[in-house]
Amino acid sequence: MKVFVLDSSVILYTPYALGMFDDNMVVIPRSVLQTVAKAAQTGVGEIRANAVEFGRILDSVLDGPGESTMLENGGCVKIAGTDEDSVCAVAETMEGILVSRDPMARVMARSRGLRAEEFKAEATTGSQSYTGRCTLYVSNGEMRRFVDSGRLALDQQKDYCATDAEGEVLSECYKLTINEYVTLVDSSNPSGATLLGRFDGENIVPLFYYGENKAIFGVRARNVGQKFAIDALMNPNAPLVILSGPAGTAKTFLSMAAGLEQTMETNSIYRRILVTRPNTKMDNDVGFLRGDEKEKVMPTLRGLLDNVDNLMPDAENPVDELMARGIIEAQAMAYMRGRSITRQYMIVDEMQNSNATQALSIITRIGDGSKIVLLGDPAQIDSPYLDSRNNGLAFAAARMKGSPYCWQLTFMDCESTRSPLAREAIERMSPKRRAFMAPEA
Repeated sequence: MKVFVLDSSVILYTPYALGMFDDNMVVIPRSVLQTVAKAAQTGVGEIRANAVEFGRILDSVLDGPGESTMLENGGCVKIAGTDEDSVCAVAETMEGILVSRDPMARVMARSRGLRAEEFKAEATTGSQSYTGRCTLYVSNGEMRRFVDSGRLALDQQKDYCATDAEGEVLSECYKLTINEYVTLVDSSNPSGATLLGRFDGENIVPLFYYGENKAIFGVRARNVGQKFAIDALMNPNAPLVILSGPAGTAKTFLSMAAGLEQTMETNSIYRRILVTRPNTKMDNDVGFLRGDEKEKVMPTLRGLLDNVDNLMPDAENPVDELMARGIIEAQAMAYMRGRSITRQYMIVDEMQNSNATQALSIITRIGDGSKIVLLGDPAQIDSPYLDSRNNGLAFAAARMKGSPYCWQLTFMDCESTRSPLAREAIERMSPKRRAFMAPEA
């Protein structure tokens, strides 16, 4: 039995952490309990909710005398140390492994000769390499059959070679995932014309929203990735869309264009566009300064709403006009609890700065006739307790892979549509930073 000592950064992000260590001992230092108890009383937003939930869980577990008890999974939980003992001191006394989301806490523990690990229960594993798209090599006859019949059933006795969008081989015997986007290539003529489709679980079918003259709110796709993204954003049978990738690939721009197209048209599908985003302080409330919720939230959503100005260049103050008409609504994520969102098109920007609990909470707000679009770049995380593998965007993408209700797509660096200067800066100024990013599983 291993001994794992948890600090407050684990509990305040994941109140259910007690049950995630199998048949081992979980130790909660008394000093950590004090921190959590204070957060339950004076904390705000997600911090307070998680602290209160952890208190309920611990109260139900420690229902007898003493400071430790067995858990249903075969492990046990123990309260240890004094009110003054640090987490490191308790870990040293218990000869345990300190578990923390805070990298500096882990560094400090190791400097004292202690073992320290990242909280890995919510970190993505092999699914992180899934991008929701591939290039599939098929025969010339299969290419013709797809064009003639509008669908292609793959031969189950045949192995198909697939590559990613940048040409790296994924597998010589690749198996498609439901709702995965596919670029079909004639294996006898790889440099010839390609065809685009989506795997519906049984067949490869043509894109729902595709055509040389088709545009959404005046916007046309500039590359294959954008064609796939527009197809997902405009498909009424796609209630959850996850778009990830580097800055400049038009994730937010296309999402807003699709929202306006489906909300402002005569026979609109959605009643309004709801926009929100997590912040870097575990989703604190909007504070006590002067102004209503809209006035406080608007500055944090400026990057998202600027796209409305770009999409409606001839209008004067289009954001204010659309908000006054009720077409766009800005909402703080801290106030999303308990809501049931029906017939709305919801955009959650900067989703990489959320945690797994927030991702679950926000997705489960979606009611009948609504669509939720999660946007983000796992390489640009501002929260000190998250990385490219354990954030809400990566967690949702990994866990929802293979769901018939989820369409997801990862853009490539080469699909950036920003200015030549921006692309040049990314290429020249990013390599050293990339060397220290969390490695993919």
